Amino acid sequence: MFYFNLAKNNIKKNSRVYSPYLIITSFIVLVAYIMQSVRNNSGIDSLVGSVNIKNMLAFGNLVTAIFSVIFLFYINSFIMKKRKTELGLYNVLGLDKKHIIKIIFLERVITSFITIIGGLILGIAMDKILYLVFLKLIGEGVKLGFDISGKAIFYTVSLFLVLNIILFLWDSFEIIRAKTISLLQSKNVGEKEPKIKKLSLFLGVICLVGGYFLAFNVDNPVYAINMFFIAVILVMIGTYNLFLWGSIFILKMLKRNKKIYYKTNNFISISTMIYRMKKNAVGLANICILSTAVIIILSSTLSLYVGSESYFNKRYSSDIEVYARETNLETVKKIDEIIDKADVDKSSIFNYKYQNNMYIREGNRFNNQNKETSNLSIDNGSIIVKIPLSDYNKFENKNITLNKNEALIFSDGEKFPYKYIEINGEKYDVKPLENAGKFYDRDLEIDIVPTYILIVNDNDLSDKFSYIYNFDVANKDNILSESNFIKSQLKKDKINVLVDNVIMAKKDFDSLYGSFLFIGLLLGSVFLFATILIIYYKQLSEGYEDKERFNIMKKVGMEDEEIRKIIKKQVSIVFLSPVVLASIHLFFAYPMIKKILYTLNLRQDSVFILMTIGTVVIFLIVYSIVYNLTSKIYYKIVK
Repeated sequence: MFYFNLAKNNIKKNSRVYSPYLIITSFIVLVAYIMQSVRNNSGIDSLVGSVNIKNMLAFGNLVTAIFSVIFLFYINSFIMKKRKTELGLYNVLGLDKKHIIKIIFLERVITSFITIIGGLILGIAMDKILYLVFLKLIGEGVKLGFDISGKAIFYTVSLFLVLNIILFLWDSFEIIRAKTISLLQSKNVGEKEPKIKKLSLFLGVICLVGGYFLAFNVDNPVYAINMFFIAVILVMIGTYNLFLWGSIFILKMLKRNKKIYYKTNNFISISTMIYRMKKNAVGLANICILSTAVIIILSSTLSLYVGSESYFNKRYSSDIEVYARETNLETVKKIDEIIDKADVDKSSIFNYKYQNNMYIREGNRFNNQNKETSNLSIDNGSIIVKIPLSDYNKFENKNITLNKNEALIFSDGEKFPYKYIEINGEKYDVKPLENAGKFYDRDLEIDIVPTYILIVNDNDLSDKFSYIYNFDVANKDNILSESNFIKSQLKKDKINVLVDNVIMAKKDFDSLYGSFLFIGLLLGSVFLFATILIIYYKQLSEGYEDKERFNIMKKVGMEDEEIRKIIKKQVSIVFLSPVVLASIHLFFAYPMIKKILYTLNLRQDSVFILMTIGTVVIFLIVYSIVYNLTSKIYYKIVK
């Protein structure tokens, strides 16, 4: 009982350190439970797009778990560093290391109990509210009832129990290997002026420039997705090295400049920062990376949720779409006969045949039949869409005629510069087509490879082709029933086609983008609170470190007002540097993120720009509030 009371009193005595840790960790537990609970909710299976929803929530769980490991280790290292002197004193007063480890174990039990149980209680209490918010975001109606997910509780408890056990073992190892004198003197570690590691600084600059180059120069959306994580890793390495060694390099440059350095305020600020920058650089880099993550996650998910509506309205401009792949004229005739029986608005019909294939391109030659096809990739590939002339004339109100082996060609990119085109050995004399009309919508295409629309004579289409039949229903209340009628009739005739309707597509669409936003808001909140906590601990640690320094300055005659000015200047520089670098990260990341969002059907750049500006403004307001509050805490400690 003695050790338990000692552990409990230690937590109370260090409440300034432990309280924020307990609050934020409980919040992370809450988020982990909510995501798992929503994912396991029985109502999810009945929703349209349930697979997409579960996959997105699983991804959110994974990110939360990875972040929890990194975050808890980082905060734990700060708490242990703060308490090493206290633990060393226990050793001097007669407690063996095994007794100290016992105290650490009991402290870990208490904090684990508070955070896990507290987070679960809050999670269960908020589960229904957040589930209703989630249903609202994905466009579903309110579901009555209240569920407590046993699986979610087991997952959450297991995850954070394992993490806390690992942290306890890590702390125990640190105590066992540390000498008593090193524990007592741990607060003085890092007082030597750090030397610049030029190789590390050079590596950091190279990584940062490399990450920026990848992000800023990506052209293809597929490459953007593939290169995104590489660019992120490079930028993270560059950020850590830049704060670790770049900051020291800049401070030493300022120190060498006598005009700047030998001013009272600058002298104290630069000399103070240069001595402790190596220790605080990791914290600043973490703030920078988390700030960037918060802005990117929130702006991207908000942009997708707001801007995807425009894409949907264009993609599903008709009430019902019937799509047949690898079909023939006989099947097309049956499809038309069945659709004619439905409640069709005749003026809305848009049906046509086409062939869509990818080829290796060499100049004006396109091939997908020889051995070289195994080398087909987005670097050397092109798509050719053949459309029969009769369908083009019908829906574009044209009366064009083509000679044998003649075609019209449309390219959304650069013009096709050749007089003829050769496809698998078959040659066509081509004439440029300025506009493909209804057969090509730029806003619905993804520029993975060049696409060419080829208008050919009807008999130039092979026996197997694809067929699309789009139409509106005369009575909008009958969209679902008409869609089901067509589907059942086609199934009865054993015709294998895809029948899609705007109502079910909208539900599927909303489930995907609503899930994006829900997870984005939760993860953004986690990263934001983590940023705030790191800033708080950073101010706390710097306050305790600077207290003695400023006491000495007071004794030699420095006024409180002068100290306040120095503190304000120093804290301002430290606070601004992560935000400034995060803004630079965001600027260079913009082209890559835009391409990735493009593949997710966000085609309006203005939406992403507005959401990013809005997110940055709100983040800066929160950041400024945190800055003012933590600066006051810092000053109180120093004073």
